[in-house]
Amino acid sequence: MKRTNMNRMGGNTLMIKVVYCLRRKADMSLEEFQKYWLKTHAKFGKNIEGVKRYVQVHTITGELQEMLAAGHPAGKNEPFDGVAELWFEESDLRELPGKPGGLAALQDEANFIDFERSVIFLAKEHVIVQK
Repeated sequence: MKRTNMNRMGGNTLMIKVVYCLRRKADMSLEEFQKYWLKTHAKFGKNIEGVKRYVQVHTITGELQEMLAAGHPAGKNEPFDGVAELWFEESDLRELPGKPGGLAALQDEANFIDFERSVIFLAKEHVIVQK
């Protein structure tokens, strides 16, 4: 398998990853949240100016998740309902505020995301294992 570096796409351009750890609004089930995010909101993500890659990571529930949580010190914390990962060139990310695609996505987020309990930050990846 070819090793890739998501910090560099298409040459030497430095990519910045936006990581958005999401929690759903209180009146939504996990299933409703994930369906809305994947079927409705994803269309907005595709139209954000400058986005090079957009990945949705949906939380899995059930016995395996419960086993993982029980065996790890962080397992007592409330899990996020999902994580959005978006990659941008630094210059595109700096120009994003006020752009129509980004504003539309932000407005739609109010339909399903609990902003008070969600977290957003910038990151740089370091791939340790890739088999």
